[in-house]
Amino acid sequence: EGSAYWIANKAIREALKVLDGRSKNTAFLDALLEFAGLPRQLSQTNAHALTTWLYARESSTELANFAPWITRLAEHNPSAKLLLEDAGKSLAELVEAILQQGSFQHPVTVSIGGSVLKYSMPTKNAFLHHLPKTCTFSEPMLPPVLGATLLAWLSQNPWSTSIIDHL
Repeated sequence: EGSAYWIANKAIREALKVLDGRSKNTAFLDALLEFAGLPRQLSQTNAHALTTWLYARESSTELANFAPWITRLAEHNPSAKLLLEDAGKSLAELVEAILQQGSFQHPVTVSIGGSVLKYSMPTKNAFLHHLPKTCTFSEPMLPPVLGATLLAWLSQNPWSTSIIDHL
């Protein structure tokens, strides 16, 4: 939830509602047609071409690449901004769920990884707003792979946690 794929999937669903008459908001459809390299016009031919294009995607990553288009759309479209804010709220709810499953010393420091929270300010702002009050937020000090490596090393060498103070 809240990932680039999640955002793209929600936006695609909104776009398809225009094609079947359940919505008049064409912003998501226009963005999707442009992303897919199809003409921005409503027609049966175009609807068929878009459906064919969607089903031809071989991985969720290909569809996740649509999320940055939604971030750009959110600069002037309230529906896109709301979708990104929902993504941030969903990510904060995941943090809350994790906190409920474990015993943590509070406050818990939360950091982020991934492109959505790095590049989508509506998503990041909503995430921070909905983050549980028992958490503090810290911008990442290292790229995710180095942070994970450090955490793995520290789990095997707990006596050396002072290394973090020297970063």
